Amino acid sequence: TSSIDPVDFRRGEIDARIALGGTNTPNTIVKRLFRPDILPVCGPRFLQNLPPLTKPQDLGNYTLLYTTYRPEAWPLWLSAHGIDEPVASKRLTFQSSCLAYEAAAENLGIAMAQLPLVIDDLRLGRLVAPFPRTVPDSREYNLIYSDAASKHEGLKCFSSWIVAAARKSQMEADEFKSTLAR
Repeated sequence: TSSIDPVDFRRGEIDARIALGGTNTPNTIVKRLFRPDILPVCGPRFLQNLPPLTKPQDLGNYTLLYTTYRPEAWPLWLSAHGIDEPVASKRLTFQSSCLAYEAAAENLGIAMAQLPLVIDDLRLGRLVAPFPRTVPDSREYNLIYSDAASKHEGLKCFSSWIVAAARKSQMEADEFKSTLAR
């Protein structure tokens, strides 16, 4: 199930959840997976035939892609660059980050992306990062499951696997960040 709605583990329909945040869930075990870095991304052809994008202040001249679940992402990145949120000439908002990333790849605007979620698209050139500086996101991804389910062998195996996979993903993102700075 893919949802941003709260989960009631007592109903027994869901054993575990991966959530951005969610550490205040009662009667659960929370395992930190990773805190993603964020950065602006767009399709490689998006910047053609548009005014030059040379500094973050120029972003006000472009269509910025937002997500309803992560409205703080753009202000967070811009604040780290010492600027207020620009009044974009155009702003599109999407329900999910995946939709915003797809819109960016289709040259509809510039999305604020979580690096681990777009690293493959950046490597393949489907997306480009107009600015090389990343900023730590304000929230982290967590694996959350009920205290009662913690004894289930399948969940123990899944938990070990997903924590290791998240660690690997974080290492890959850190390696990629070092290439952006060059």
